[in-house]
Parts: sequence; C-alpha cells; structure tokens
Amino acid sequence: MKVPKKRVKNLSLYRCFEWIYMILYYTGCLCFQLRGESFQLTKANIIYTNFIQISLIFGFLGSVLLKYMDDESYNAMFNRLSPVFKFILAMECFVSAMTYIAVCIKMQTNRYKHLKLLREFKELDAQMQIDFNYIKWNYHKTMRKFTIFTLIGMTYYFTVSFIYLFKLSNCNCDYVATFVF
Repeated sequence: MKVPKKRVKNLSLYRCFEWIYMILYYTGCLCFQLRGESFQLTKANIIYTNFIQISLIFGFLGSVLLKYMDDESYNAMFNRLSPVFKFILAMECFVSAMTYIAVCIKMQTNRYKHLKLLREFKELDAQMQIDFNYIKWNYHKTMRKFTIFTLIGMTYYFTVSFIYLFKLSNCNCDYVATFVF
C-alpha cells in the first residue's frame, strides 16, 4: 500500500517578511506585491497604490477639516484646548500626513531598486540552500517571529496614536464617529 506523502510547501526567505510586505502594500506604501514566490509590479498595483494613498490622505485631512468646520464637533474637540494644544494637534496632523506622503514618494521612486535588491536577496538565499543543503532552514520560525513583531508594533503605534489624540483633545464625543472619520 502506497502512503501518500505530505506535500512540503516550498518556502523562501520572502515568506519571513510576508506580513511586512502585505501591510506596506495594503496601506499604499509599496506598489509591488508578493505573489507566490516572486514580487509583481503591474499597472493595476500602481493604480491601486495611488488610489489608497489619495484616499488615506484626503480621508485623514478631510476628517480633521470636517471636525474643524462643524460647530458641534469643534466645540467637543477643540473648544477646551489652549492655543498651545491646538497648535500641537495641528502639527501632529500635518506631520503625520507629510510623513506618510514622504514615505510613499520615497518608496515609489526607489521601487525598481527595491525589486532588484529583492531578486538579489532571493538569489543569495537560493545559493545558500545549494551550498549548505545539509542545513534545514526553518523559515516558519522566522516568519512567526516577524509576523508577531510586525503586528505588535503596528498595534502599539495605533493604540498610542489614538490615546494621544483623545487625551490631547479631551474628547468625550462619539468614538465611533471619530474612528469612521
């Protein structure tokens, strides 16, 4: 009786950083995407990335402007703040938007260099697997480590940002409306 062998998935070094690439792609920072065992850069990816970038920037700045223009929202968030806190909040919003724009522009201008370096990285990995074939490379362990640290870092950043925003604005308003905008 023939026992079916379990298929071993061919893992590469790319899989160690899968979540990092996925988060950067879906937030509009990268315009190439990990598909299978390689990165793909298509016109659809570039259109998607530009759409996400424009949506996030206009959504973020539009929500701040909407809260500033509406009297009820303005009174709830900004009325109690001193001029110094208003300036700090305005600078925080401006710097966040400009940082995102700068990162996106830098990533787009260097996208072909990143793809070239990633191909060289994969070639190095393949050569190491050939040269050191007696070593069992444990990509799953590395992938789990990077996935957890990526998600923890992202969650920590967003949690601190929201706590800082609500604490600074002394906001007692509807949290759901704040998260939607």
